[in-house]
Amino acid sequence: VFYSLSNGYKSGGYYGGYLSSPEQARLADYGPEEIISNEVGGKYINDNKTLKINWALFHYDYKGQQVFMNQPSLIDGAPPIQLLENVGDSKIYGSDIDVKYKLTDEFNTTLGFSYIPHSEFEQFIDPLGNELTNHRLPFTSEMNINTALTYETDLQSNYRMTATLGFDYQSDY
Repeated sequence: VFYSLSNGYKSGGYYGGYLSSPEQARLADYGPEEIISNEVGGKYINDNKTLKINWALFHYDYKGQQVFMNQPSLIDGAPPIQLLENVGDSKIYGSDIDVKYKLTDEFNTTLGFSYIPHSEFEQFIDPLGNELTNHRLPFTSEMNINTALTYETDLQSNYRMTATLGFDYQSDY
């Protein structure tokens, strides 16, 4: 079992991706981001090392979080432009579990599940004037499930073959 308390800082800058106007170029700068992260979790490995379980509960408190946001293009028919922006303060909390099981010497399987019930802007109005306070952060699904079956074998003394069949599900953001 473990507990982690950490803080982090990411500097601001200028995102110079595809920009279609001087106005969007003015919006391309962003400020620094700070985070305080709390995490508690555990790890389990059985005696014969065929079963491994990792789990965690986490809480992230951001100040000035940097998030990619879609902005409409000023050119008719052009796709939206993604800009890195400070979205003010936000909080994210949830849980995660990963299970790995070795079925045989050649086959192993994994299963992962993440649940993020809260991932919201604390207070934010985008550059177009849209109120996003208490709305879910973009590209942050509430639930993620993944699983895989992997086969590994030695072809010759110096070559190893690995084949994996996987599945990933993400709920709507």
